[in-house]
Amino acid sequence: MTIKRISGSYRDPNGQVYIDENNKIYRTINQSMAQTYEKMKTDGIINASIDANFLIFTQEISSEELQQQFNSSYILQHEKIPYITYPSLRDMERQAEVE
Repeated sequence: MTIKRISGSYRDPNGQVYIDENNKIYRTINQSMAQTYEKMKTDGIINASIDANFLIFTQEISSEELQQQFNSSYILQHEKIPYITYPSLRDMERQAEVE
């Protein structure tokens, strides 16, 4: 499996984001953030955030091969976002009028 780190991923000291040849997106959770991730998972924060559309669909991957390759406590697979867009001020104003 060919996996490469996404270039903008260097900013997070607690993990990295990768993409494979099938366009699957992975995020590693390093030891420095493992306890916080476990607490968020146990408290239901992650699933509640996905259900509320605050986070994209994410699942924990149990792959010894990937864990050894990344040397990480956890590996998450994220749903791929087709492209990133940012709303214009006009879009935000329209949304505020609807709400």
